[in-house]
Amino acid sequence: MMTLTGEWNVAVNAAPASAHEVHFPQGRAGH
Repeated sequence: MMTLTGEWNVAVNAAPASAHEVHFPQGRAGH
C-alpha cells in the first residue's frame, strides 16, 4: 500500500458497487 488516498479512490471507483460494500465499506461515503 503506497498512497491510501489516490490509489484507494482509484480502486474504489474502478471496482463495482457491490465490491464497495464488501471490500471497500469505508470507501462508501453514504455508509
